[in-house]
Amino acid sequence: IKWPGKIKAGSVSDVPASSIDFMPTICDAVGAKLPNTEIDGVSLLPVLEQKGKLADRALVWHFPHYRGKIHPYSIIRDNGWKLIKYYSGDVKYELFNLSEDLSEKNELSDKYPEKVQALEKKMMKELIAMEAVIPTK
Repeated sequence: IKWPGKIKAGSVSDVPASSIDFMPTICDAVGAKLPNTEIDGVSLLPVLEQKGKLADRALVWHFPHYRGKIHPYSIIRDNGWKLIKYYSGDVKYELFNLSEDLSEKNELSDKYPEKVQALEKKMMKELIAMEAVIPTK
C-alpha cells in the first residue's frame, strides 16, 4: 500500500490480512462510515500507520462447492497454523505450521492430531456462527 506522508515507504508487516479488510481500511482512511450491514473485515489502518495492533483473530475461508476437480473445503489460519478441511475425497485434512514452513512443504496433520481437532472446532464454530452452508455426503 502506498500512501505518501501516511505510510512509511518500504514498510513490511507480518500481520495476516485478507481482502475482507480492504473496505473497512479504506473507509477508515477516508473517514467514511461503514454500511449498516455485517462486515467481516477490520481496518488495517492502525497497522499500516504503525500506530497500533489488531486484535488476535482467526481468518476463515469457506468453499462449500465443487470447482472442476476441486472438492469442497474450508480453511482456518490462526496463530501461525493453517488447517484445510476437505469435505470429500481421499484427503480429510492438511495442517501446516506457517511460522516455520510458509511454503507449506511439510504437511503435519498426522503428527499433530490435537492441533487439527482444536483448529477444526474453532473453524466450525465460526462457520456455524456465520450460518455457512456445510457440505454433507
